[in-house]
Amino acid sequence: EADRFEDASQAFGEVMSLMIESGASSSEIAAAAFNQGLSNYFQAESLRELSPREALAAASYSRDAFLQATRERQGFRRASMRLDALAGMVEELMALVEEEEEKEQEQEAALKTFKEQVQQQTTNMLKQIADLQQLIANNEEAHARRAQRAEEKAEAREKKADAREKKLDAKMAKLLMAIQGNSQSTPCPDT
Repeated sequence: EADRFEDASQAFGEVMSLMIESGASSSEIAAAAFNQGLSNYFQAESLRELSPREALAAASYSRDAFLQATRERQGFRRASMRLDALAGMVEELMALVEEEEEKEQEQEAALKTFKEQVQQQTTNMLKQIADLQQLIANNEEAHARRAQRAEEKAEAREKKADAREKKLDAKMAKLLMAIQGNSQSTPCPDT
């Protein structure tokens, strides 16, 4: 609907330009300006809820057209009455635009806060991942040291066992030699 009013406003604007070029009377130009102003006025009303900013712009164009109509034709009551009605609409629209801007600022602030929270959480997660990686590395290092110590202890026990076995073998060899040496020197009793 707003597009129809915008098209009508443009058409009346073109008609008004042609009238001015062709030397039309002030009353005819005032009528074209008034109709252009009406088109913009109704466009502003139709946009009021959808887009207060666009409605405010249309209301501003409407005001300009009504003012031109009153300049072209002194005492043009219908144009003056529309200007009075338009003043109230402009106030309402300005309040709506202000409210819309406040909402946008609140949304921007909320979005900024959300982004900051996401960045903080991301930073915290990355730190936790780094800490976890360090913990895993430390655990692997500690496990490797324990495994190495266990291997060294096992090797040491094995060496001790080998040394004990060699000592035992040496003692057994001495004992055997001693026994053999005793058996050769002691005569066997005759029966």
